[in-house]
Formats: sequence, C-alpha cells, structure tokens
Amino acid sequence: MRIKYLEAALSQDIQFFDTEVRTSDVVYAINTDAVMVQDAISEKLGNFIHYMATFVSGFVVGFTAVWQLALVTLAVVPLIAIIGAIHTITLAKLSSKSQEALSEAGNIAEQVCFFTFI
Repeated sequence: MRIKYLEAALSQDIQFFDTEVRTSDVVYAINTDAVMVQDAISEKLGNFIHYMATFVSGFVVGFTAVWQLALVTLAVVPLIAIIGAIHTITLAKLSSKSQEALSEAGNIAEQVCFFTFI
C-alpha cells in the first residue's frame, strides 16, 4: 500500500512539488496514512464489531427481560450519539492541527539540515 501511495505521489507533475507540497510532507503523509489504515483495519474494526454486538445484544436482552426500562434507555441513545459526534469532530480538528504542526517542524528540520551541509 505504501508503494502504491508513493507511486501515486511521484506520478504528480513536477510543478506540484515546487508549489504545493514539500518532500517531508510526502514522506510524513505516507507514514501517517499507512499507520492510520493499519490501525483501523487491525484494532478498531474488531472493537467496532465487538461494541456493536454488545450494544445490540444488550437491547435484545433488555427488551425481553424488562421492556419498560429498555425503552427508557433507548430514549437516551440519541443524546449519547450527539455527544460522541461532537467529541469525534473535536478530536479530528485537534489531530489535523497536530499534523500541520509536525509537518511544519519537519520542514524546518529539513531546511536546517540542508543549509548545514552547504
């Protein structure tokens, strides 16, 4: 997957690298995207399936045992989903800012190394 990503990045027009992106951005993006995909496939997918099965089976047991209490609990689920969505959006924004800062730090370090050798 990393090789395909690198091939796609290198197949861009050379002007793309002169104006739009720096070398450290490409290397950083390849590494972080590959780690994110690997993390999503390995751990998070399994956790998602586990938690969804627990959620559904909990409501099945709840409705068969005490349906009134399960119905009240079901009324709270949209509130929990809204809070989860706000949390996810906030985390995504903070992660984006963090990636931008790391990319800028990598560019500065690359420039320092370049000018040290000149």
